[in-house]
Amino acid sequence: AALLYGSLAAHAFLGLRTLFFRRSLKMPAAEGVQTGFGLLIPVIAIGHILGTAGVSGATGVDVTYAMKMAEFWLADGGPVGALQQIALVAILWTHLCIGLSFAFQSRRWYRSARPLWLSAAILLPTLALLGFVDMGQEAAARAAADPAWLETQRAKMAVNGDGAFAWILRERSWLAPAFVLSLVAAILLARIIRHALSMRHGRVSIRYPEGVARRFDRGVSILEASRMTGVPHAAFCGGRGRCTTCRIRVDEGFEELPPPNEIEKRSLARLGDPERVRLACQTR
Repeated sequence: AALLYGSLAAHAFLGLRTLFFRRSLKMPAAEGVQTGFGLLIPVIAIGHILGTAGVSGATGVDVTYAMKMAEFWLADGGPVGALQQIALVAILWTHLCIGLSFAFQSRRWYRSARPLWLSAAILLPTLALLGFVDMGQEAAARAAADPAWLETQRAKMAVNGDGAFAWILRERSWLAPAFVLSLVAAILLARIIRHALSMRHGRVSIRYPEGVARRFDRGVSILEASRMTGVPHAAFCGGRGRCTTCRIRVDEGFEELPPPNEIEKRSLARLGDPERVRLACQTR
């Protein structure tokens, strides 16, 4: 439980951190889907965590699969909870697969076994969801054979009273999205403030061989500048400094650039440290 919830919290924090440090929200479709899905995961997951670990910690009830299947599939309002879990698996798995593709698609061993990875990417969540649906059918059959069983499971999951946790649990359908959206709104506001402050320190001109030239705020990566300008620029790993496909040769102003960070140093070392070459995704 500590590993699961800790990783979810760390991942959400890193996603918000990336959103803050990204100077441009213009990105390829795959990056946009991954970023959007990354923000959707805590929206759905928080409600699920409150209904499992939260209930167990607040009431001392041992939350079982039977109790959750009764809540997900046999609720009076329909299988809304089950559909949310299916959506969570689909969103999380797609987010994961895009991330793995960014990380490894420049590696030969990954490209040669791509059909195998694609098969695993489709089969694993499909089999998992089939098991989840089968559990729902078993719960429905058990409830039909013994209606008292269903009432027993619902009674175990009921959190009554006017306490703070009972209210949060009842209102979690809108509280979780509101909490995440408030964090995203705070990040976007911080971005606006940062932009206003950066205007005081002057702007930097970038000129491309195609004849395109624009001025940008200090701190923008050259890859972000290319995307903002509409100049096609390869970046197989999504701008994470892993694939080196975004590398550029700097004809003018090379000495004025900040030194490479550790990620860029390692990547340039693999290339043999070519003269006047930098990674566009890491050079700001």
